Formats: sequence, structure tokens, C-alpha cells
Amino acid sequence: MEGMGGPGAMVLLKEPIDAEEVRGLMMQAFLPASWEDDWHLCDPSAFGMPEDLVDAGPTAVVVRPPHRANPRLAKAIGFTPATAIIVSMGANQRVDHRLAGHLCLVLALEYDGLIDFSGSLVPFPWPDDIPIVKRTREQDAELASRIAHGMRKLPGRLYLVDRCHVGDVEFLDAWLRHPRFRMIK
Repeated sequence: MEGMGGPGAMVLLKEPIDAEEVRGLMMQAFLPASWEDDWHLCDPSAFGMPEDLVDAGPTAVVVRPPHRANPRLAKAIGFTPATAIIVSMGANQRVDHRLAGHLCLVLALEYDGLIDFSGSLVPFPWPDDIPIVKRTREQDAELASRIAHGMRKLPGRLYLVDRCHVGDVEFLDAWLRHPRFRMIK
């Protein structure tokens, strides 16, 4: 995953899972790339994904235990994750963000997981009336309020823990269809 240049997220699972099981699932729609954990999408229809996602760059998928136990995360989501399936894209085009989201959705549905977006979901582009540079605290507060308001309108569950959003499959499915959809880089 080192050197990857695009968005990434983690699918958090309640139970441990074998990396070979995930590899078997990936083989249904992806071809292994030159690096051990890298994949190229070849059959999006196998996962019900849009066909244009084949234009995305390489995708790294790594299965491992989470970095460390986080009591605040466990309290918010109701369990301590035993496994993290890390999805990281090798490029940062819109198609790469979409593939990362769709793949996280597939993995979360298959293994009953939640999606850790690895940061705060901020819709892009920034609203026209709030410039990105030299914002005041008041403007930052207004932007945060707009984002929170917009996120609350989407179905599903979305948690904010230590400045990171974690959502369920219903939320990610709605977020994928939102006009400001973006994964976190």
C-alpha cells in the first residue's frame, strides 16, 4: 500500500477472516496485478458495479487486524473490530473514488462490516460561497454545519469517532449516489 496515490478506506469486521477468503472473492471480478496485494478490475458485472469502473487504476486490498483497539470506536459502533480489510486506490481520479466506494460496499455486504472512511467526509467541491483558502473560524463552523446537515439527510448510520466517519452499507450505498460523492484521500 505504500506509495498509493488515491482514496482509501477500511471495512471493519466483527470476526477474524482469512485473507485467502477475501482473495477468492476478489478473483470473481478482479485480476491480480504485479504487486502482491494489487488488483485490476476486469468484470464489474460480477459484483453489480458500473462497467466504466474498469478504467480505474490499481486497487490494493489488504486484510489484517486493526492497528489498535479504540474504545471510543467500539462504544460508537457496538463492537471491537477483529479484522480490517483495507482498500486503497493507486490513482486519484473520480473513477478511482467510485471504485473504492463500490468495492468497500461489496466487502461490507459480503462480510457484514462497517466502512471506516479514514477521515471526515467532506463533500467536494467546496461550496462556492466559502473559499477554501484563508477561511475564518466562523466560515469553518458554517461549512461544518452544512456538511453535518447534508450527511444527516442520507439513510443509514454514520458515526463520527476521533474525526473519522464510519458508516454502514445503507449509508455508503446512498453516499455513492450523492452528487458530491468522494472517498477520502
